[in-house]
Amino acid sequence: MTTDPERGSHARLATWKTPPTGPPPRYAEALDIARRIVEQFGETPQALRDVASSLQRVGYCTALTGHKDEGLADLREALDIFTRLVERYGETWESRNDIEKTQQPIEAVEALP
Repeated sequence: MTTDPERGSHARLATWKTPPTGPPPRYAEALDIARRIVEQFGETPQALRDVASSLQRVGYCTALTGHKDEGLADLREALDIFTRLVERYGETWESRNDIEKTQQPIEAVEALP
């Protein structure tokens, strides 16, 4: 997820005639489905990664649409899940990438006014 204002989400938001008021509905739906899968089938590594990835998308979009604190809460929850996965199952290239890709938007959102 890029935070470069010339190429990323910030630039796209600036071009919309009516700015969104929250994350796209499909992101919230994906998060809901991922959480239900964890509830029904347990905390498998892939199911937890799906929840964290959805939280990352929802959190970033929420923050960019004027709800900074809510967005940061989702992003931090995603980071916590990714970190727990590393603690439980060990570090891989993918897990390190997941953590870095979550830390970057947290830093970007924290820098927002």
